[in-house]
Amino acid sequence: MAYLDTRHETFPVFPRIGKAAAIEAIADRAHWNGALERIALWRRRHSLRRQFARLLKTPHMIADIGLSRETLEREARKPFWRA
Repeated sequence: MAYLDTRHETFPVFPRIGKAAAIEAIADRAHWNGALERIALWRRRHSLRRQFARLLKTPHMIADIGLSRETLEREARKPFWRA
């Protein structure tokens, strides 16, 4: 199998796929990878903020992690899409 070497990665070239189609496939894959990375980030934020909300119910745990109650409340109230 031949390989098309673009600037960023090597992409297998099949007999019926030209250079333009291969570059388009790489761009499409990069687009989906970016979307999946964004979703993974949102899931991590959602999980972390749920944990913060649970911590607010246990005052002794707040002191253990070294954050103020106000900081935890502010973070727990943020929607997952906000940094």
